[in-house]
Amino acid sequence: MQNWKRNYLKPRVRRFIRKILGYITLRTLQKHQPIIISVAGGGPTSLIREAIFSVVTEKLPTRRNIELPEAEFSIPLTVLGYTDYPSSYSEWIWVIIKSFIQLFTVKAFKHALVLELKPSKTSVMAYW
Repeated sequence: MQNWKRNYLKPRVRRFIRKILGYITLRTLQKHQPIIISVAGGGPTSLIREAIFSVVTEKLPTRRNIELPEAEFSIPLTVLGYTDYPSSYSEWIWVIIKSFIQLFTVKAFKHALVLELKPSKTSVMAYW
């Protein structure tokens, strides 16, 4: 019975985190208005992402997604400045709280985002 409850809650928690991160990510993009360069495709997109990153980073502070571009929360975590995927519920809570507070405390700054878009599900790509 315990296993069933755990598996049942995972999609609900994931949807909840997606909605909260979606809101915070949208507000962060509106605040900072970064230059967004997206790399999508089925081939060696990580090589292209790294090449673009190395050129753009010479002119502007630049962020890129490093870890698992096909992961569901790779895009919002990159926008919010996280390079690692949270591995526990407490880390997810910390990411959400810290990111929300930063909406009000961090000044807007000019930067670029190089996003590798390679989600495993089309619904994830459509959402982000």
